[in-house]
Amino acid sequence: MQPIKLYTIYTEDTGRQAVFAILDQYFDSYTIVPSIGHWKGSEEKSLVLQIVTFDRASVYLAANDIKLRNKQESVLVTEQAITHNAI
Repeated sequence: MQPIKLYTIYTEDTGRQAVFAILDQYFDSYTIVPSIGHWKGSEEKSLVLQIVTFDRASVYLAANDIKLRNKQESVLVTEQAITHNAI
């Protein structure tokens, strides 16, 4: 089994409800952080999407769906090994 990780997807905020619908197809829970980003010298509304999961493949499928939906050249996905406790 793969270790649990925190995955973060960085994307432009062009329609939150569509992004939520994509994430809901793959995950039971996730965190959305509205933010301001810069891409090629231009400021843009952005979303930071955080998902704690064992399922790396679903993260990359969701990221690709978001990229296509937002008509972006790319989205950034980071992976971080974590220790977790549900309290």
